[in-house]
Amino acid sequence: MSPAHRHTLGPTGDTRSAARVRQRVAALLAKAESTTFAPEAEALTAKAQDLLARHALDAALGANASGGGPEVRTIAVPGTYAAGRAMLLGSVARANRASVVWDPQALVAMAVGFPEDLDATEVLWRSLLTQAEHALTAAGPQRDARGRSRTRSFRSAFWASFAQRIGQRLADQQRRTVADVAAGDPGCGLLPVLASRQRDVDAAMAEHFPRVTTRSPRVSSGEGWSAGRAAAERARLGATPGVGPAR
Repeated sequence: MSPAHRHTLGPTGDTRSAARVRQRVAALLAKAESTTFAPEAEALTAKAQDLLARHALDAALGANASGGGPEVRTIAVPGTYAAGRAMLLGSVARANRASVVWDPQALVAMAVGFPEDLDATEVLWRSLLTQAEHALTAAGPQRDARGRSRTRSFRSAFWASFAQRIGQRLADQQRRTVADVAAGDPGCGLLPVLASRQRDVDAAMAEHFPRVTTRSPRVSSGEGWSAGRAAAERARLGATPGVGPAR
C-alpha cells in the first residue's frame, strides 16, 4: 500500500494484527496469481477478501471497547481519467463504510472512515484500478461509423459503469460477511457497533466537509457503459498489496 497523508482523529488499532492479515492476504493472492486453474484462483482471492473484511469487523468490535474514531486520509488520484478513478474509489469506500470527497483541481480524494476500513478500501481500489486498465487496454481505441475517435467518451462511460457495478458487488459481499460474523456470535453486538461507527463517519464528514456537492457522471457511450459493467463482473474482489494506481 502506498503512503498516504493521514490526519488521525483516534487510535489506529493493533498494527501487528493488521500486518499479519496483510501477510496472509499477500500469500493467498500470490498463490492465486501463480495458478493456471481458474476455480482455484477465484477461491484463493475470495478468501483474501474475506480476511480483509473480517479483520475490519474484528477491529470494529475491539475499537468499540477501547474507544477511537474515524480519520481523514488524503489519497492521490492521478491519471487522464482521474474522475473515473475517484468514482471507483468512492464506490469501494462506501462498501467499506467510508466516505470520499473528490477535489478535481488538486487531483486528490479525502477519504473519511475508520483506519481498517480505509486500509481495505485502498488495497481493493488499487487492485481494481489495475484490472480496469487491463480491460481498457484490451478494448483498444474506439471509433464511430465515420471513423471519428470515440475513445474518450467510451472510457469515461467505462469508468462510470465499472465503478457502479463494483460498488454493488462489494456491498453485497460485505453484507454477507457481516451477516455471517453476526450469526456466528449473536452476543457480539456487531450490528449496533457498525451503526454507531457509521454515525461517527457521517459526523466527521459533516465537520470536515460541510459544503460537499454531489454530481452524477455524464455518460454518452453505451458501448463504454456495457464494457465497464462486463469488466466489473469479471473483476476479482481481492487485492494486490503494493500495486499503485495505473496511469
